[in-house]
Amino acid sequence: MHATEAERDLVCGQWLELSPGTPTVAFGVARFVFCSEACRRRFAAMPVLYLRREWSRKHADRFPPERFVP
Repeated sequence: MHATEAERDLVCGQWLELSPGTPTVAFGVARFVFCSEACRRRFAAMPVLYLRREWSRKHADRFPPERFVP
């Protein structure tokens, strides 16, 4: 369990305690936080790649790979 003021960096997976100056990116209506400027730049260059990976991680139990194998 993580503190309510902690969020995970979508690029490297590190949990972060939010503080002033934490690198962020607004994408759509969401705000994402990053451990470093390097992770923020990677996300900004290819946000869909990281958002797909996060969605897959959250919903893996609902969509197991064997459902898609003929």
